[in-house]
Amino acid sequence: MNTKLVVVQLNLSLYDVPMSEIKKIKFHKGEDTRSFFDLVSLVDIQNLNPTDHNQFENHRLTFFALFFIIEGNGKHSINFQDRSYTRGTVFAIGPDSIHKFYKSDASGYLLVFTEDFILQYLNAENANRIFQLFNEQLISPKLQLTETQIARFLDYIDSIKLEFQSIQDGFSSELIRSLLHVIITHLLRIKSSTNQILKHSKYLDQFLEFQKLVKANASTNKSVSFYADCLNVTPRTLNNITHAIVSKSAKTVINDIIILKIKRLLISTQLSASQIAYQCGFAEPSHLFKFFKKYANQSPKNFRRLFR
Repeated sequence: MNTKLVVVQLNLSLYDVPMSEIKKIKFHKGEDTRSFFDLVSLVDIQNLNPTDHNQFENHRLTFFALFFIIEGNGKHSINFQDRSYTRGTVFAIGPDSIHKFYKSDASGYLLVFTEDFILQYLNAENANRIFQLFNEQLISPKLQLTETQIARFLDYIDSIKLEFQSIQDGFSSELIRSLLHVIITHLLRIKSSTNQILKHSKYLDQFLEFQKLVKANASTNKSVSFYADCLNVTPRTLNNITHAIVSKSAKTVINDIIILKIKRLLISTQLSASQIAYQCGFAEPSHLFKFFKKYANQSPKNFRRLFR
């Protein structure tokens, strides 16, 4: 794959547990299509023996990935949760997700691409709709296709493969983007058939803006009233919005985002408890410990040992 690793070494650890930092995967910067998109088979991923990382250990993405299973069974880890797969399973994995492969005899394809690859082709409104597929708070990252749907998507992937690996002329990048857009739009349509929120909701845009605000400000503001003020609504209305979209209170959505951030810091860095507490807006490490214990049902130390 056309990727490189960026590893930031820190001489710190939580509870003095010696660990190496998780690998962070980035695309190479360049001017051609291959700098923003890649297609690789699961068989090739399974057979890789890279010297700079291990595909069977947790690593953090900075790009989007669509993982199609064509044959066989197995499991894949996304954000610390193992998910089983079989023929026709599709995983939509977004930036900042931590994932890992498990050894398997299954076959399939991984389509990976950057945000820039989409934004070069679509306006902001259409791009935001595309990115909903990778919003794990909004919808599950896993989708199961029917046999008819599998055949359709295989045709799309074969067309992308032909442009990406064989033709490579001045039209290939536009055709690949168009085909990728078609794939994601079809996946959204399938999701929408069982998810009324994606089909239509007057609250969806407000929820997405709330989610964006929390991710940007949760380290300094954790109150529902703060975000309600930012959105020019009452706390009660904000709760109505979150209940309508994800069947959770606004406070629970805030806590979910904070918990995921703590998990990523525990796994992807060697920061101490005090540093993680500071980055996440806790006055004392003990406050972070109590919060994590309550909402993750285990201590930060145990979580780090389990997933590192």
